[in-house]
Amino acid sequence: MKTKIFNRFVFGISMIASLFVLSCNKNDNDDTPIEGAGLMAVNLAPETSASLTISGNVIASSLPYNSYTGGYYSIFPGTRVVDAYNFAGLAASNNVNFQSGKYYSLFLVDTGMALQQIIVEDGVDTLATTTQSYIRYINAIQSTGASPTVTIAAEGVNVINESASFTSVSDFKTINAGSINITVTNGGSLNVSRTITVESGKIYTILLSGVSGETGDKAPQIKFIVNGTADGTDERPSNTAVVTSNK
Repeated sequence: MKTKIFNRFVFGISMIASLFVLSCNKNDNDDTPIEGAGLMAVNLAPETSASLTISGNVIASSLPYNSYTGGYYSIFPGTRVVDAYNFAGLAASNNVNFQSGKYYSLFLVDTGMALQQIIVEDGVDTLATTTQSYIRYINAIQSTGASPTVTIAAEGVNVINESASFTSVSDFKTINAGSINITVTNGGSLNVSRTITVESGKIYTILLSGVSGETGDKAPQIKFIVNGTADGTDERPSNTAVVTSNK
């Protein structure tokens, strides 16, 4: 069986046991591969452990806050019902048309009143090979007042410097590999920053989570995940959990 979904990008091994596996259609003497879509899920809802299903098939069971599936799952293309469950039962539901050969991210967020699934097409299959890094962000920080400004800079040059509304997901942008600085501020109670090191050819999503004005586990924080590689090699990203500022 030939699976096409990982032909260009090789991703971290999933840390969740439940899979939605692709199969092949057998036609007499010919095995025709089904080209699937890829889906990665991230739980950014504070104090929430969530289970996620696609058309009733479990892709993540009891996924803790600030954790993710560790890679892209192969899923059947077409319109699918994506459900998120918490301790009280069904918490969010979306109908999504997944296209063959495309990659998607599901970000579970808490609006303060309900859970919400943000599902975006990542476009990692279209990113050109580069010796730089690719970077984007999602703002899942609950805050009041004006939207915060997100700044991501390398070597003193701002690659991203923009107002970020709640649940906004930026496009991937190239940035020089090495040390980069990330700042999120609304000029008031929300002011967090972090310096991380990004590697050449890697694709990163910066996760902005928490609740403005809170402390402890709910405090605003900056984390990141590696979506894959765009350096033209088959290098496999490390199979790690979301990288925290405490590491």
